[in-house]
Amino acid sequence: MADDRVSPLDDERRWAAIARAIIDDGDYMTLATADESGRPWASPVWYSGQGAYIEGVAEQVPESELERCVAAYSQRSQARGAGALTLAEVCEPAPHRLYRALASGHSTNGDTDERVPVILD
Repeated sequence: MADDRVSPLDDERRWAAIARAIIDDGDYMTLATADESGRPWASPVWYSGQGAYIEGVAEQVPESELERCVAAYSQRSQARGAGALTLAEVCEPAPHRLYRALASGHSTNGDTDERVPVILD
C-alpha cells in the first residue's frame, strides 16, 4: 500500500514552487512598511522580477547602477506591452526615482487560508 502522506520537506517545496510561479508570472507586489512614526502603509509596486528572492530592504538605485537597472526594467516592461523607461524619467528634476526592493520573506495562503511562510533558495 502506498503512503499518501506528504513530508514537511515536500510540502515546503510545493509552497516554494507556488510562490516562485506567482512572483515570476506577476507584475506587481505589495510593499508594506511603516513611516517614521510607526504608522503602517502598503502600496502596490510594479517590478521587473529580477532579484525578487533575496533578503534585504528597499533602496533607491545608486546612480552608478541606474543605466543597467533602467535597461532591465525596460526590457521586462516592453515584454509586457508597456513602454521603455528612460534615465530622464528617474533622475532630477523628474519627480520619480527607481528603487530596488529586496524581500525579507515570502508567504502564501495555505490550503485552509492560513499564512504559510515560504523558504526560497
